[in-house]
Amino acid sequence: ASKLQFLHKSFAATVAERYGLESEHARIELHRRIGGYYRARADPELQLSWRSSDFRAAQSLVYHMIGAHDWDKLSHMLADLGFLEFCVSLGQVHGLCSDLKHAIS
Repeated sequence: ASKLQFLHKSFAATVAERYGLESEHARIELHRRIGGYYRARADPELQLSWRSSDFRAAQSLVYHMIGAHDWDKLSHMLADLGFLEFCVSLGQVHGLCSDLKHAIS
């Protein structure tokens, strides 16, 4: 397991160096951009209607909003019953619980 962990860290460091993600600001900006992409996939009308069947968007959006430190939008989204229904309808109950735990820790 330690060898795998070392390889993973080495890979992550290489990717960060290659794509200029060594700084915290660059990582936050990347999460912000990816989060925006998944937000548009999850809510194509961008009106909090959450009319999508995009499993990946439901699975990834909260993670990237946490990474972007976008706490205001994240707290509003997690309090939005439409968003919660969107996640549950796509079978993301466990993932949503994990995301909530990660967001408050």
